[in-house]
Amino acid sequence: MPLKRLFASLMARVFIAQLLAVLAVVVAFSILVSVGLARNFADSYADRWAPALKQWPAGDLQAVKQVLEDAMGERVVLAMTPPPAPRSRVPHFSVRFKALAEELRERGVPLTELRISGRSGRAVIWLALSYPGEPMRWLGVSAPVEGAEIPARMLVWMVVCVAIIGALAWGLSRWLTGPTRELAAVMHRVRAGERSVRARVAGTAEHRALAEGFNEMMDAVAASERERDVMLAGVSHDLRSPLTRIRMAAEMLPDAAARERIARNVQQADEVLGSFLDFVRLDHAPLADSVDLNALLEDLAATNGLAPEQLTLELPQGLRLNGHAVLLKRAVQNLLDNAQRYGAPPVQLRARLIEGHIQVEVIDMGPGMDAAQIESALQPFVRLPAHREGSGSGLGLAIVERVVRRHGGQVTLARRSDGFAVTLSLPLARDAARP
Repeated sequence: MPLKRLFASLMARVFIAQLLAVLAVVVAFSILVSVGLARNFADSYADRWAPALKQWPAGDLQAVKQVLEDAMGERVVLAMTPPPAPRSRVPHFSVRFKALAEELRERGVPLTELRISGRSGRAVIWLALSYPGEPMRWLGVSAPVEGAEIPARMLVWMVVCVAIIGALAWGLSRWLTGPTRELAAVMHRVRAGERSVRARVAGTAEHRALAEGFNEMMDAVAASERERDVMLAGVSHDLRSPLTRIRMAAEMLPDAAARERIARNVQQADEVLGSFLDFVRLDHAPLADSVDLNALLEDLAATNGLAPEQLTLELPQGLRLNGHAVLLKRAVQNLLDNAQRYGAPPVQLRARLIEGHIQVEVIDMGPGMDAAQIESALQPFVRLPAHREGSGSGLGLAIVERVVRRHGGQVTLARRSDGFAVTLSLPLARDAARP
């Protein structure tokens, strides 16, 4: 998952917010504890060291070393040159040694710099002392203290704490955002054409209210669609009886031209009613078939009415998907009919596999439509101005769009260099089909 998409999710943001909040509290608490411990550390050593270091003892270096060791209770190293600088600098996070330096200065020790060398247990605290009238001397005190490095056990505890905090924050984030993710998944299924699914009412009061509102909205939409379907089916069925009588009466007319005109008009009306019924039935057809797309497209290419030189078929082998063979065939047939009726030969029918999807394309050399018309062309009962003179119900592309959406795919219309193309993108995965 791309990083930008990850941080766009609600769960990731809640997780990060919780993690940062807990870490901020832990860091603040650690700083307070560290400051208190550093003050105790500084007081403990300053009480023993400050009286002995306020003035430099008289005598040679060996005598001075013995006097300081007796007074300070630590092993002492005297040097005129400083320890190696890069490794002995006191790091910024070492609060204890900074507190010790400040405490020694407050107690009258002429300390100009403090450094630390060695690792924990064998550390040497180096004090740069500048007494009046004396050259600066370096005094190394070997004390049983931790070095300036971060202790290994502290690193382990930090990693363990971050892991525990992260796991708890992740679990809490999933729990808090679970109902929201469930509702988003339900909405995705509805958008793909599964209208019977409903959201689970669970979680906080806000989540429950949101799920209940969504379910009520979907119930109202389902009721409205049922009423529409009943109306369209009833109207289509009731009109077919008069059309049959008109056709039978026309056959009795002596004028052959009149009989042909009436029969043609009745046939167009019957096709429109058939489109109405197909549109109504789309949401109720099961999508449980394993469809051999190669055989389906080859059959359409052989029976669509275009001459072999007017239609090019390009197919890879082994194209199969879950769905409804009749619906898919009707969708592609509608595209071929549109290419014949409104486009211009040659027509290309081709399919290909791209990133887990099967793309079926119907391309013709006709004028197509401009970008402003593409979105409305997929709506039911919409006929473009250039197509209103001919026959049709305005449901051809709407049926295509609904069939593809029910199969979990999408329809794209575009003017390209090789012609005007309608592309059906259908998922190849078995769980793509919606029951």
